[in-house]
Amino acid sequence: MSLGAAVDALSLLRQFIDHDTFGRKSTVLKRAITIVDRQPELGLWRRWVHDTAADANLPLQLSREQLLAFLRISDNLPGALERIVRSFSEQPFTQPKAILLRVLEILSKHQSVEVRDLCVRGIADVLSLNDPVLNIALTHMSN
Repeated sequence: MSLGAAVDALSLLRQFIDHDTFGRKSTVLKRAITIVDRQPELGLWRRWVHDTAADANLPLQLSREQLLAFLRISDNLPGALERIVRSFSEQPFTQPKAILLRVLEILSKHQSVEVRDLCVRGIADVLSLNDPVLNIALTHMSN
């Protein structure tokens, strides 16, 4: 998608998000995350999409790839990662935490030592929850 087409698409998506006419705000935001993740030149749009998705508590509804994209569009990956780990760890449901584990596993290979350390702590936080399903997932994670 060209830069101009991406901006046009985001402008249209923003109208849907701002007005939530069809009650599909989360679906539209997920699409916006995908668009801005693929277009690094869209700095202001990236910030707006990230902040709007965070305000809507959308990360809990994202797949692994969408959550990785959400984190990539953040201007502060360590800060966003800390918020995500805290938010996901507080949830009573296993599935978001299982998705978080996969994301932490992927990001544990990040070039930043700070990000890698946050991933190790995040995995330890999930382990401390003593969820039997998550404990099985943790034993199958690659090192």
